[in-house]
Amino acid sequence: MAPRHPLASLSQEETNIARDVVLAEQGGAVVDFRTIALQEPVKAELVRFLDLEHAGKLTTDSPRPQRLARVHYDAIDSSKVPKYLETIVDVNSKKVVSHEIISSDVHACLTM
Repeated sequence: MAPRHPLASLSQEETNIARDVVLAEQGGAVVDFRTIALQEPVKAELVRFLDLEHAGKLTTDSPRPQRLARVHYDAIDSSKVPKYLETIVDVNSKKVVSHEIISSDVHACLTM
């Protein structure tokens, strides 16, 4: 199977990988996912890829930018204080690239 284009939306499989990585990272916390979407590659990496693609020199072995998922979610752990978080997941290596607590005192006006 050919690798996905760096700007193609996440596949269902990639979305599931990102979800599973976050759930493992959060341990026993209750997690409410808001969004899981493609984190676009860094411009310099993308330009190198697009140059190859536009020149007709792209092969399955050509270097490609990481496929990253940006995951926004709420988590409630044993402290019972909800936190709004953002985690970037490399879906190929199934590893967390970055993790940030956006806020533990501010939330969206509606959470189902």
